[in-house]
Amino acid sequence: MSVGRKNVAGSVVAALVALSLAAMTSMATSAAAAASIVRFQGADRFATSAAIVHASYSPGVPVVYIATGLNFPDALAGGAAAAKAGGPLLLVLPDLIPTQISAELTRLTPASIVVLGGTGAVSDAVLTSLQTYTSGSVTRVFGADRYTTAANLAASFPTGSPVFIATGRDFPDALAGTAAAAAQHAAILLTTPTTIPSGTAAALSALAPSSITILGGTGAVSSAVATQLGTYTPTVTRLSGSDRYATAAAIATSAFPSATGVFITTGVGFADALTGGPVAGTTGQPLLLATVTCLPTPTAAVVAADAPTTVTLLGGTGVLGAGVESLTTCAPPPGPTGLRSVSAWETLFLQHWSADDVNVYRPLSLSGDSWDMYNLAFGIDANTAMYRATGETRYLDRSLLYIHNVISTARLSSSFGSAAFQDGYLGWVTQRKLPAPDLTGQEVPLFESFMWRYVTEALLVIRQTPALYTNPTYKNQYDSILAFTEVNIFDKWYNRGTPHCVCGGAGNPNIYRQNTNMASHWAFISLLLSKMTQGPTRQARCVTVYTNIDQHMPNYSSSLRQQFQANPVVPVAYVWDSAWGPYTGAGGPSVQDVPHGSGEVSYIIEAYGLGVAWTAADITALSHTLTDLIWKTSGVYPANVDGSGPGNGVVFDGFMKLGRYSPAIQRSLENYSGAIADNYGAVGAFYANGALNAKFLGA
Repeated sequence: MSVGRKNVAGSVVAALVALSLAAMTSMATSAAAAASIVRFQGADRFATSAAIVHASYSPGVPVVYIATGLNFPDALAGGAAAAKAGGPLLLVLPDLIPTQISAELTRLTPASIVVLGGTGAVSDAVLTSLQTYTSGSVTRVFGADRYTTAANLAASFPTGSPVFIATGRDFPDALAGTAAAAAQHAAILLTTPTTIPSGTAAALSALAPSSITILGGTGAVSSAVATQLGTYTPTVTRLSGSDRYATAAAIATSAFPSATGVFITTGVGFADALTGGPVAGTTGQPLLLATVTCLPTPTAAVVAADAPTTVTLLGGTGVLGAGVESLTTCAPPPGPTGLRSVSAWETLFLQHWSADDVNVYRPLSLSGDSWDMYNLAFGIDANTAMYRATGETRYLDRSLLYIHNVISTARLSSSFGSAAFQDGYLGWVTQRKLPAPDLTGQEVPLFESFMWRYVTEALLVIRQTPALYTNPTYKNQYDSILAFTEVNIFDKWYNRGTPHCVCGGAGNPNIYRQNTNMASHWAFISLLLSKMTQGPTRQARCVTVYTNIDQHMPNYSSSLRQQFQANPVVPVAYVWDSAWGPYTGAGGPSVQDVPHGSGEVSYIIEAYGLGVAWTAADITALSHTLTDLIWKTSGVYPANVDGSGPGNGVVFDGFMKLGRYSPAIQRSLENYSGAIADNYGAVGAFYANGALNAKFLGA
């Protein structure tokens, strides 16, 4: 078995084709850095995983580690263990071994196979199928949660091994750490930001590590945790930077001071690096992060300092584009000139603030009718956005007032009539008699999720703002609203099936909804809640929910990522249908309308801002949807995202938030002639998000 890379230029490509792998290894010369550029890519994350391993390992490996490709924690810790054992890590679906992975397992003929995580991550059916690829054992390493799974993997390391420790709640810091851990034969353990889980503590006691390296800043692993780690070893160091790119660069500089090659992966997704990170480390190369279009300054600085002879890119051009392949450094954005200032937008907002409070939002917050959450959502979004734009807490206080009012009207489901679920959760029913069907007396997940995405956004603003989170007034409100949200919003609709029917549950059908915009609300809630909830089971479920909606809907043969396709008439723009499945053509019965499409765009912008799944390329394509299709003709506003049908131009929920990334869009919003409010009464939301856009743009 060779853990060094094989000759990639010729034999690897030929072998890949022979195996019918939908993956590709390409080489080019970068004049800018005189480095050979190698790219491992495939039609999806599984094909890319297979391509990386095919180029890096010969048949007869002692072991192959198997992890789900839909989540990151098990594979982050498992990659280090696989590297120590001399084998690769490959990705599978929870209930299926993808074709490319099957072909690679057949080629590798491993002496044994180790499955990472419980049956929710990799099913027993997959474990049984894996036995056909080895004459040895197929074992499972798992724990009660991601922290215990990592701890159990650490048991394979000898006493005195070094340890890398990262947050178990997000992936960027630990991605670069997988290469460093593989190179140093170190275990990777996971922690929460504020406390060391019991499983992690037990593993540290057993290992008695020679050193502990913390990956990421104090927001990921707090100073209090760092102090506690000092009780397990006298040598505790922290590698961190101003952002994920700088953190990866710091890890690379520390762990690989004289590397002759580097691996680069996307900084907004985890899948390609789960397999590629350990391979990088075993070959003595760091793993750096990039945007889709260029190398951030910290990444470019490491590449320039190392002057590598080989740069290996993980993933296709959709995640690492031509600018990355040419090793182009990201240019600082030009400062906008002549844009309306934050204070000017605030002046417009204040013309409506008091009246909207008295006449619209406060009454809605006290009605007890869940239909009113639709309208109220924009009052919460508006005031939170204005706080983010100005830093004035009176706006955040108004959002929190509305949220507390709504919670105060919640009642036990068992107290509602026969149309409700009649269980032990708190909630609301609606008196709304829609044209069809009549929803009177029902508990409606759509209405609650439409508003609660902006409740979780307000909570995350508090969590990420130290001046708020350390202030008892705001911390107490944060704790109470979060506790209600965890149980009576997420748990409630995750666990419920269909009323009065012992069927469904685990998100189906109330979270994995039949329409894309409805599901996107739950992706929004789950993503933000995953950054805050303390319960490991719930946190894992949150990650699974938004990952499934983004990548692999369990009850529909599509996902948000698959829905968003190049418009056949304007290929630089996205188009999509509201029903799961391919775009059905201009003006088709399922083409997404603009107002509901704004909901999906709002989620994508939020995910992009958090560096999860969606990239700058997606923002660019959605911006073209807005400017080239929805705003194609001045003063004319279509109903649908493909430019078809007559509409009124409502863009305030999601599409207008694209202005925070585009001075041109922001200028158009300043002189907008379309409807800035309809039945939602959302004039304030338009002006508030205009102010937040201006803050992002530095206006």
